[in-house]
Amino acid sequence: MNMIRVVVPYPGLIAAVVLLWNQWVDWIVLSIMAVTYVLFGLGITVGYHRLLTHRAFRTHKPTEYTFAVLG
Repeated sequence: MNMIRVVVPYPGLIAAVVLLWNQWVDWIVLSIMAVTYVLFGLGITVGYHRLLTHRAFRTHKPTEYTFAVLG
């Protein structure tokens, strides 16, 4: 059951992009989606998990705040 919850959204996203191409979705939307996916993923994995939870590394306060905001 859990595998369905993990796998099903991705084909649904691809189907939505294909069906809505040139109506609501274009290259600009896909590039914004990719950039925010990477930035927010880094904010969660590097910022929340490694930096704030485990204190695995130390950095300047502005960088720490940036990771926290992205997470």
